[in-house]
Amino acid sequence: FELEGEELAVGQGDVQGYRSSKEIGESHLFFGCRTKKDWIYEEEIKAFEKGGELTKAHVCFSREEGEGKYVQDLMRKEDNAGKIRDLILKKNGYLYICGDAANMARDVLACLEEIFDVEGGVEGKKQVEKLKARGKILLDIWS
Repeated sequence: FELEGEELAVGQGDVQGYRSSKEIGESHLFFGCRTKKDWIYEEEIKAFEKGGELTKAHVCFSREEGEGKYVQDLMRKEDNAGKIRDLILKKNGYLYICGDAANMARDVLACLEEIFDVEGGVEGKKQVEKLKARGKILLDIWS
């Protein structure tokens, strides 16, 4: 996952480029896959978190027992929703969504709309569209 500045990452991207960032702000990674066995870049992500290069890795597995089955379940948690709102709306952060367009990206965008509407007191759908137009929400999705 490649992050610069104060960013929040959702999805799977280029982990190797991450270490080349000279200055990074607070960064959160929300990552989901089917099973622990499918968790790519697990060692790198844990090392980033341990080394302080990644503020927090929020990880879930849809086919295993646990608190959150999907990325949006983790995002909806009260402390995470507040952090997302703060980083994106108040601290001018970026959000990268990487994954399949048909389900994951659609559901994560809908979750953001809820977070910005309910948590942020603004109309969520318009806020998400505005952030996408400004390049603050970037999509790397496929069908």
